[in-house]
Amino acid sequence: MTEQASTTVPAGQVIATRPNAGGKVPKGTTIELQVSSGPKAVPVPDVVNATQQAAVDALTALGLNAKIVDGDSDTVPQGSVISQDPTAGVSVKPGSTVTLTVSTGKKQATVPDLSGMTVGEAEGALAGAGLLLGAQSEEASSEPAGAVIGQNPGAGASVASGSYVDVVVSKGQASAPVPSVVNQQRDAAEGTLSGAGFSPSVVEQSTSDPALDGIVISQSPGGGSQRPKGSTVTIVVGRYGGG
Repeated sequence: MTEQASTTVPAGQVIATRPNAGGKVPKGTTIELQVSSGPKAVPVPDVVNATQQAAVDALTALGLNAKIVDGDSDTVPQGSVISQDPTAGVSVKPGSTVTLTVSTGKKQATVPDLSGMTVGEAEGALAGAGLLLGAQSEEASSEPAGAVIGQNPGAGASVASGSYVDVVVSKGQASAPVPSVVNQQRDAAEGTLSGAGFSPSVVEQSTSDPALDGIVISQSPGGGSQRPKGSTVTIVVGRYGGG
């Protein structure tokens, strides 16, 4: 018995006999059988780093099938083969399936919400998500100094693992010089303070001088001092009691 590869006769079945079937031979003559070993095995080609389409075409040309699975990679470009199973050089029967792991690019990470964190806390949160702290800038804000008030990319964005996230950090409220409103009429003084970004608070103080009625006698903090915008400035306004 001899074996011969065949794409038409299943493995284990007889392809031919020698002498051929139908012929007459003496009793006791040895009949040689030619048995199918199935389709001839083919070596799996090396398609690692090839594009998905090129890899599938190479397998199809050899009568093999491709199964595609996704996988992330920091080094293999998106759309190219990271690995294959069976590996290159292994002999398989035609019609066998070769599994190709195709790169989807770098592993993705979701950007966390850094609002209100200190820079150190933000750096830790980013590290936990597989990301890095990028550029830092400062802006005046009503939020406490040192707190993160902005970020780019924003919270919830999907980015490549290892990407940088820039942050904007509060440097506290912007300061401005307090206007001097002593000797002004109450209404004018309040308008001046409000226009400069401060919140006026009025305290009345009795006076025996009619000329000081409705006039700002003093203020705190004093004119010219630096205070965060939105701060309260107390003005003492005279109130003439008569007599």
